[in-house]
Amino acid sequence: MIANSGKTAITNISQEKLKPLTISLPPLEEQKRIAAILDKADAIRRKRKEAIRLTEELLRLG
Repeated sequence: MIANSGKTAITNISQEKLKPLTISLPPLEEQKRIAAILDKADAIRRKRKEAIRLTEELLRLG
């Protein structure tokens, strides 16, 4: 037995084992709110990446 290795390995799982499982989802409005937050975060990430690229370009020229 491996004591809490932090890794999981599933060699084989069938649909029959998965069918009875219920996955809870937040209400649609909450899903939309989360999606909007993630979209904003992604836009910020892209802008930051572009700012870093431009800064590096300016440093090379200067």
